[in-house]
Amino acid sequence: MNFLNGITLLLVYQLAGEIIVRLLGVSIPGPVLGMVMLFITMMIRGRRPRLLNRPLRHC
Repeated sequence: MNFLNGITLLLVYQLAGEIIVRLLGVSIPGPVLGMVMLFITMMIRGRRPRLLNRPLRHC
């Protein structure tokens, strides 16, 4: 996934969170709900970015 696709995906989930918060009157910020939805989507799909699959190198 390139940078533009990643940012677009984040903004779409943020917008979806804002819409849900305004429609349902939930008392949490829309971007927080959007990030929770993104996290749940990533957990269901079972995919992680390639960067997280590599072990970290210590300096």
